[in-house]
Amino acid sequence: MASSDSIIRNTFRQVTGGEADQTVLRAARNIPDNELATFFSSGGVQQFAQSPEAQIESVRQSVLEAFKPFEEAGKRAGRFDEENPFLFDEALARESAEERFDPFFQAELREFLTGINRQRGRTVQDEERLRQELTTQTEQFTGRARRQLDEALKGSREGFAGAGLFFSGERLRREGQLEQAGQEGVSDFLRKQGLRTEESGLRERRGLEDIGLRQQRGQRLQTAERETSLRGDVLGQEQEAQRLREVERQQFIGFPLATGRSTLNTVLGTG
Repeated sequence: MASSDSIIRNTFRQVTGGEADQTVLRAARNIPDNELATFFSSGGVQQFAQSPEAQIESVRQSVLEAFKPFEEAGKRAGRFDEENPFLFDEALARESAEERFDPFFQAELREFLTGINRQRGRTVQDEERLRQELTTQTEQFTGRARRQLDEALKGSREGFAGAGLFFSGERLRREGQLEQAGQEGVSDFLRKQGLRTEESGLRERRGLEDIGLRQQRGQRLQTAERETSLRGDVLGQEQEAQRLREVERQQFIGFPLATGRSTLNTVLGTG
């Protein structure tokens, strides 16, 4: 009958005066109790330790012993993960990011819109000022043309009256020519002024359209930049939460997984 570890330890202590280690226990477990004293006194432990089978078994047992802390740590890791699942409140993290980022983006947006509105106002004011000037020019030109025509007609009438031809058909023909020439001059001027007014209105509309497109593009780019910044911050918060949880997890697990020593170093005793 194989011997128990307690009997082996007592017998080894009585025979050698020392304490039995794992090698002694492995060598003597298959020895009957009544033969243990002879086995120890005849050098049986040394012979067992020198055999290839014993050396292989010794290495195997050393590996198993080395891995026991890892097995226990793995169990603790599983218990920690079960009791403390990773939970991350993305909505709360985004709210936190918005509180920190939105003041900056809102200030940028206000500054951008101020510039856009300034451009829009200047475009409207410049073209309105030009159209007002065109209107003033038209009024002045038509008034001046009217006065010139009146003076020409007056001079013609006086001339024909002095010649005794006031009621002649020649006077009427001459006055008709003067009025036609005056009307043609005014019409040509009004046509040109009308084209300039239309060009001003078209330029204003196109300018406002361009400004509107710049505003849309600028706001779209800022919205994209804001979203990228918020997502990046939320991701950073999640990574930090994971890091802190891992610190707690390693502290809970303890040796060897939390020490930074590799499995191989632990087994070989070189860590």
